[in-house]
Amino acid sequence: MFRLVLTISGLALLLVGTFGGWVHAPILGNRGETGVALLAFFLTATTIAATLRRSPRLLLWSSTGALLLSLLFLFHLTLFDPQFWDLIEENYQYGAITDFSRTAFLPNLGEDASFSSTLAIDSFFSRLLTAGHFLSKAWAVFLFGALLNLSLSLFPGVQKRPAAKEILLVALFFALPLLFFTGEGLFAQLSRNQGDSAIARGDYAEAVTLFRRSQIVDPQLLNGEALYLRIGEARLFAGENDSPETLLFLGSLKERKRQIDDAILYYRNARLTSDPALKALLKKRIGRNYAKLGFLQYRGGNLGAAQFAWERSMEINGWQFPVVYFLAKAYYDSGRYHDSLRLNRYLRQACRNPLLNALLEANIGDALWQLGDQDEARLAYEQSMKFDSTLNLRGIRSLGGT
Repeated sequence: MFRLVLTISGLALLLVGTFGGWVHAPILGNRGETGVALLAFFLTATTIAATLRRSPRLLLWSSTGALLLSLLFLFHLTLFDPQFWDLIEENYQYGAITDFSRTAFLPNLGEDASFSSTLAIDSFFSRLLTAGHFLSKAWAVFLFGALLNLSLSLFPGVQKRPAAKEILLVALFFALPLLFFTGEGLFAQLSRNQGDSAIARGDYAEAVTLFRRSQIVDPQLLNGEALYLRIGEARLFAGENDSPETLLFLGSLKERKRQIDDAILYYRNARLTSDPALKALLKKRIGRNYAKLGFLQYRGGNLGAAQFAWERSMEINGWQFPVVYFLAKAYYDSGRYHDSLRLNRYLRQACRNPLLNALLEANIGDALWQLGDQDEARLAYEQSMKFDSTLNLRGIRSLGGT
């Protein structure tokens, strides 16, 4: 009976995962996505057929293929898909908004805890975990379904277990593609670890070489600051005080101490001699530091300085979602209700997250109320409640006041 429950559960997980639409990777193109989806359907159908025919051998091959497909999709996002870094940026922006909203508004107890202004991307394994965070629940269901069916094929009960040679052949079929896909990432991580060891023993020139090798082997690492910071630390210890990486590292130390003006100065100087990849990262970091400076000024009650800092951030990095959100709140607090309404409506058109839309509709309602348009304000508050009707304390209080 227990085995029957496991069998049904394994097939159900695969079916739910397959029809959950987890195959979505723009870099593959429409044909690539269609191919992966068809392969997932084929492997699921084969697993069902193997179960009905009570064939542990066929079940072994089909479930291994399903497991391999789901893992390769994870490695693809981690190592090859530039969308990974777009997702990191989007998560940072939404996380910054929710962090700000907790201090500037009534708490929304229904906030989505999956947003974080910081996600671990410093190592190959942390990037794998972060990529898994971005993949849908349907992908995880498909993965667990494949694992369960694989275990059932290896312990088939009354049926004859697949021969040891066949299990070994399947293991090779599983391992070789994984090694091919992860080889660069693992070698880059090895170089990173060796660089850390070189810093520990005082061999700073070797550390820089190893960190650079890691970036060459895995070019995706050029999209993150972690290795540039380690290179800067090694060069600082080696007495190179004016390299762009050293200035980035020194700026990060000032940033930790909340000496934002000094940090921005270091980053500006670093951009003068940096390579294109680092220059782009520094530009983004300067914009974020102006945003952070505005937040500190806002918490200190200096609305004028906060507005200036956020406007400067927008000049550097464009209309970044969280900065526009912050600035709209500062405009509202300083009585610039028309400007606040304009920015919140701009964000509302661009945002697809229902919980953030609930906040934006409440902001729109507040601005409309101050402008004397109570009817439109009430409609905005009602719309906010539609997006989040359970724990939306702002919407509840606002509607109660209208």
